[in-house]
Order: sequence, then structure tokens, then C-alpha cells
Amino acid sequence: MADVDAARVFPSGSSGLLRDIRAFVERTAGPLLPVDSIEDLKLAVTEAASNALRHSGSDQVRVSIDVDDGCVDVVVEDDGVYQATLKAVDGDLEGHRGFAIIAAMVDEFSVRRGTDAGSGTVVRMLKCAG
Repeated sequence: MADVDAARVFPSGSSGLLRDIRAFVERTAGPLLPVDSIEDLKLAVTEAASNALRHSGSDQVRVSIDVDDGCVDVVVEDDGVYQATLKAVDGDLEGHRGFAIIAAMVDEFSVRRGTDAGSGTVVRMLKCAG
């Protein structure tokens, strides 16, 4: 399988931003993963991008995709400072489950927290075929 590398910058005020990010993931990685795997990956990437939009205050969200040896590595980055949120409590249907959703949908998941010193938050997700 050939390597595929792709990256896009999505302005945070764009109409249909999450839809555009899902389409980018599907277009780039869809032909290389089974349908159920690409759907899992799109859900995870949507959650990461939604968190970046909701919590970072960043003007943009950057999404990069690297495909190699049957695995798709997606990185979602912003320029914001990581904001810790409270853990969800039983019966709390208001959210705070983003990282749990992402972790359940992909094979590997990591977060590098943006700080006041700079660098922004980086969420990395790996999904492999099979």
C-alpha cells in the first residue's frame, strides 16, 4: 500500500466545519480502511475537532493524516491552552466524555496538552485495518 500524507487547515468560524473535516478524513483514509473502521475514525476525529472548537479559543483547527502499512494516523491540532474538565458523573448527560469516546473508537490515542507557554493542544489517533 502506498503512503498517503495530507493536511488541511480549517478556520474555526467556517460553516459546516465538522462536516468538512469528516469529508476530508473519508476522502483521504476511506479507501484504505474497512467501512466500520472509517466510521469509528470519523467519529473520533469529529470529537477531537469539536473539543478544539469548543474549548481552545483557537482561530483554526489543523488536521493531518498519514497512512502507512494499513494504519491511519490522524492528528488534530489547535493553538489553544488545554482546559481540564470535570469527569462525567453517573446520570450526567451533559458531556465530558470526549476522550473516552475517542479512546473507544481508535487503536491508539494520545493528547499533548497546550499550555500558556504555547504550542497548542495536539490529539493523535491511530486506526489500523483489521
